[in-house]
Amino acid sequence: MDSLQLLLQQGVAVQSRGWQSRTTLSYAALGGNAAPVRFLLEEGSEIDAKDVFGRTPLSLAAGSSEDCRAAIEILLDEGAEIETRDDSGSTPLLRACAARKYKHQYGTIKMLLDRGAAVEAKDQTGSTPLMQACEGDRTSDDRYELIELLLDRGAATEARDKNGRTALMKAAHVSYARLLLDKGALIEATDDLGTTALMHAAWRLRLDVAKELLSRGAAVHARSKNGMTAISSVKPAGYLDCMKMLLDRGAKLDARDNDGKTALIYAVNGWREPSAAVATLLERGAALKARDNQGRTALSYAIMRREKRLIVQLLRANRKGRV
Repeated sequence: MDSLQLLLQQGVAVQSRGWQSRTTLSYAALGGNAAPVRFLLEEGSEIDAKDVFGRTPLSLAAGSSEDCRAAIEILLDEGAEIETRDDSGSTPLLRACAARKYKHQYGTIKMLLDRGAAVEAKDQTGSTPLMQACEGDRTSDDRYELIELLLDRGAATEARDKNGRTALMKAAHVSYARLLLDKGALIEATDDLGTTALMHAAWRLRLDVAKELLSRGAAVHARSKNGMTAISSVKPAGYLDCMKMLLDRGAKLDARDNDGKTALIYAVNGWREPSAAVATLLERGAALKARDNQGRTALSYAIMRREKRLIVQLLRANRKGRV
């Protein structure tokens, strides 16, 4: 405070800007420093001055890793625009929900909601605060209470982003999916590509989420607009558990997408380390000689990729009489 007063007494402009065109007030708010925030406002600092990304002091404070609740309260009391948007279309509430989990995050979000922040605000991608909160680390459920708060304040489970995705499709942790389903989220809702929440879970390797969806009756045979099913969505290397679970739940081994590709062809052509997946699919009876719309088999793709180990694996399976 003393240094701020001294600088202003020596003629430093209260509206002077630094890195990323942020004002002194922006830096004070970002650090959660309540006393300097109040002082700078009293000295005439512009309360909604935007930096190069369109973020105001309130926007920066809302998404900060510091506990900025006292600073946020002062800014709001002094008339800061609670629905201000940065260049990505994010409001302070959206920024708070998208931030990494901090101890004060719940309190920040509750404060913004209590002060009238729009729970259904959308950024330029169409993402809502609920969607932002549902995304994140699939190994932790530390956003559960945030999601519960947003739902209690009226967040719509069926709101959609610009790709038609719902919060359930973005749920990173099984507890989030369970909560959304308990609140009435539609399990068979599809996005603009016809992709279901189960397909999204399989694609993102969220095994526990996929299990929960299946236990609630999600259709394992559902097809997207391009003919993809949950099993053909499982492509990244090293993740066999999700594929095995879908097979155990009755996923069709040789279901074809609009290009005629089967799960075996996708495993050969899409996985970085396909041998284990190929072995599992063959053991379950996948059709080795199935051809896609270009007339290519799994072996054709293995040859195209020059995967010697995979070629040998498929040839041996062929000699054993697998169809």
